Amino acid sequence: MRKRKLTAANLQKRDDGAFFERLYDLENLKQKKLEYGRSSPYRHVYIDPACDEDRLRKVLQELETHLTLSFKETDLFKVLQSVDIASITAESGDVTCENLMALRDDLYSEKFRKSIQTITGCPPLDSRVDCSCNVYPPGGHLLCHDDVIGTRCISYIIYLSEPGEAWKPEDGGALELYPTTTTAPQLPKAVPSKNILPKWNTMVIFSIEPGKSFHAVQEVYAKHKARVSISGWYHVADKTTFSTENASAQTLLNGSYVFTEQRPNDTVVDIIQPELVSRSASKKTFSENDRRYLAEWINEEYLDHAGMARMRQQYVTEGNMLLQQFLKSKVADEAKTWLISEPKEHDFHKPCLRKNINYSLALCGPPHVRRFIRYKYKHDAGYFHDVNDFPGFLHYIRTRVFNSESFGRWLAEIVGCDLDITDEQIRCFRPGLDYTVAVQQPTTGQSRASMILCFVDDFDVQKKQIWSDGEVGGYVCHLKSASFNDAKTPAEVYKNEDEEKVVSIDAAFNTLSLIKQEYKDFNFVKFISKAAPSCRWDIVFDALLK
Repeated sequence: MRKRKLTAANLQKRDDGAFFERLYDLENLKQKKLEYGRSSPYRHVYIDPACDEDRLRKVLQELETHLTLSFKETDLFKVLQSVDIASITAESGDVTCENLMALRDDLYSEKFRKSIQTITGCPPLDSRVDCSCNVYPPGGHLLCHDDVIGTRCISYIIYLSEPGEAWKPEDGGALELYPTTTTAPQLPKAVPSKNILPKWNTMVIFSIEPGKSFHAVQEVYAKHKARVSISGWYHVADKTTFSTENASAQTLLNGSYVFTEQRPNDTVVDIIQPELVSRSASKKTFSENDRRYLAEWINEEYLDHAGMARMRQQYVTEGNMLLQQFLKSKVADEAKTWLISEPKEHDFHKPCLRKNINYSLALCGPPHVRRFIRYKYKHDAGYFHDVNDFPGFLHYIRTRVFNSESFGRWLAEIVGCDLDITDEQIRCFRPGLDYTVAVQQPTTGQSRASMILCFVDDFDVQKKQIWSDGEVGGYVCHLKSASFNDAKTPAEVYKNEDEEKVVSIDAAFNTLSLIKQEYKDFNFVKFISKAAPSCRWDIVFDALLK
């Protein structure tokens, strides 16, 4: 079949606004304006159907056959994205995307922009075209953010997921809208209050407000279909009327020093400004008594003189190391027993374990920075044999091993200087829910050694492969500050080509990672997919180098 040429007659047909005729009805505009004003957790409106059905099917066909998509993945997202649709022109020979070009032109036409202003009450909008096609494959996701960059004012999404297959909640991929706290500064709560499924030929329009319009794209759980959309922004015409203060993008660039904690099934959100609590570890000679004490728990190859000398040399030359089978087998078997019997289904309100009066737990946020469950014991720990009390086991390792003076001297010997060890955390990252992002944490400006003892279910060959290929996330990525772009926007968080400045550590059972971090270095735990074999549990702490 010959390609249809783009003629003057065809160009005239693109001005008739055929995509959105239903929206322009006066009564419909009034109704959508009411819905927009009454919506929560912030102003948005849902349009169903959005476009002319036949023409949108042609747009989808053009997307599938003619548009090139690029795979992009950072700490924040995993997605296939097209070129800027504004760049598609007849002059460049893109005549096979005639319907896509028509949809774009209708979206940014004066008629449609005035309809947006009528519905939202926003200031006059610029004619600037700012849109792309995004395809989220199985496992694709976009973490919580507020869309505030530059002069963006209104965001829109048109869903083109396969018209022949109804999108269901179990497929994932929902647009999640997050409520915010009532405190200052306003922060998103850890759990979304509204989910909007990406149903065929529907459209979502929402206001962009710094520190308020927080949203995310839930992971796509479906194994054989993708979440397809065309999305973009409208920009204010008068640039002096808009502020980006308190935007989530600024948090990623400048660091976060305010966090949230929320108890499961509780609407109360505590705002936390963490203080740096530490204990000193002196670089005294690691003694035989220290070795005997630690040998009760730690693999002895990491305690003898030759092993410690090798580790010290690797730390000095490479700045990182991974110690496999760190705990002795008889100790680590406690963890293995739990992970084999761990619950496989998780949601926002299930903390992975039944209620236990011995510990408190909190859902840590805010979700544009982090989300995981923190466990904290209320008293000292004895030896644990209850397979249902895995946090108790981790607390036991924390208090008996990591908090001991012997371990402090062992670590000082490895890094070659005195230390201030900060308070440890016991964390759980649940599949399909949890992560941290690359953002600066409170620090004194000192170099530090970051240590993480990790536990996951990788007890057969298939599970080991799943964790190691990186597709399900859960790994720790450490980024040297020099690997970040100099740009003032976090659109591309780090340069993939700077591989020597990026250290990735796979999630693996009973492994201890040790990484030297300079001031302004970053690390994150990649979003853990629902397809992961288990939760990722860890004990994490930093040691400030003197």
